Formats: sequence, structure tokens, C-alpha cells
Amino acid sequence: MNTLSRNKLGQWGEKIAASYLIQKGYIILQHNVRTPYGEIDLITRQADTLIFVEVKTRRSASLGL
Repeated sequence: MNTLSRNKLGQWGEKIAASYLIQKGYIILQHNVRTPYGEIDLITRQADTLIFVEVKTRRSASLGL
């Protein structure tokens, strides 16, 4: 798989994850935040709890749904 299609797959997965979290009442604060330690895919909030989300998107269900 080339880098471009891997990036698009990752973006698609993050979009699906964000939509799911919004439906569950989470507020999306930031997408793809770069830090000196790496990238945080989503930063969300629910009530007074701050949540950092790592999204993993795969092409097959061989490792789980």
C-alpha cells in the first residue's frame, strides 16, 4: 500500500471515529495535534473529562473489528 492511500485510509478512520464520538456526546476539540512525542489523532471532551484518542484503521478485520 502506498503512503497516499494509507494517509487517506487513516483520515477516513479518524472521520468515522469523530462522528461516532460526537453521536455519543463527546466534543471534538482538536484533530491531528503534533507534539514532540508524536501525533494525537483526536482530543475530545465529555463533561469535565479531557480524552486523548488514538485511531487505528485497518483494511481487513483479521485483527478485530
